[in-house]
Amino acid sequence: MTTVFINGINNQLGSRVARGLQTSATVRVLGRAACDPTIMHTHGDLLINDREARSMAGWLHDEQVQVFVHLDMMGEDVPAASREAELQHNVLGTMQILGICAAAGVQRVVLRSSSLVYGAYASNPSFILENQQPLPRLRRSSLLRDYSEIDTFAAQFAASHPTMEVTVLRCAGIVGDTARSPLSDYLQQSAPPMIFGFNPLVQIVHPDDAADAWMRAILAPTAGVFHIAANSLPLVKAIRLTGRQPTLIAEPMIELARWMGRPNPLKRWPYDRDFLRHPCVVDTQRAQAVLGWQARHTAEAILRSLSGGRRATPGQTRLHMQEL
Repeated sequence: MTTVFINGINNQLGSRVARGLQTSATVRVLGRAACDPTIMHTHGDLLINDREARSMAGWLHDEQVQVFVHLDMMGEDVPAASREAELQHNVLGTMQILGICAAAGVQRVVLRSSSLVYGAYASNPSFILENQQPLPRLRRSSLLRDYSEIDTFAAQFAASHPTMEVTVLRCAGIVGDTARSPLSDYLQQSAPPMIFGFNPLVQIVHPDDAADAWMRAILAPTAGVFHIAANSLPLVKAIRLTGRQPTLIAEPMIELARWMGRPNPLKRWPYDRDFLRHPCVVDTQRAQAVLGWQARHTAEAILRSLSGGRRATPGQTRLHMQEL
């Protein structure tokens, strides 16, 4: 019997993973709701304190938890209340969790990350491999900065704790069904903004496919980094498949708006601006070969499910240059 503890068992990904694991007679599933006040501070920083950390390590040890799955990431399902809370919860909270798992004798830890941690550059290869280094410090997106720092720390932690298996799933934006994510929110705007003259390739993944990847990583005796994503497609096509049309914004207007103290026309794009210029497409062959995972939902099918009866009309793309 394998005992699995899911941190964030009540969020959209954690609940799917838990339901899937509970169908196995050889898996015992335990978990904790995201930001559970019985474990975490409620004073704004959402960190595990020393007393609670010791009790949690003892509890994990007593329950003989072999696999700890960390899915409680602030800013994924819903926006963070503040940047300070997000940083404390995501980065420092994950660091403490890894320490707790080491103290409790947990054998394996499975962490969530993003396929966008590599950054968007014109020089990116067509398909980025897991061993591409170093991970850049992304400028704008606080969530991606958190993932980049977590990934770097996780690699250092794994090197210094060779008896513990550390698995990191770098996942594309979860889109589909009732799933909520920064990328899903962007795609479901009435006219998602883009930069005029650019049409980068993007990747998404269906929530059920993401949950399947986590279940395979939890049960597979392996460690390291894996990419989880469906096929790539141009951003304009992705938007139009939802039945919407993009708003094309001339880049000088963005700088002009900032100079004039006006709202950023790209404020509803959740990541660094470079992701609207250049691709960041990851290779998923390692997940296929080692985990036996493959996306069952194509990006096209996922995006059409968001149409809600909308139908894109060719030639109606808006050029946004004056609404500043």
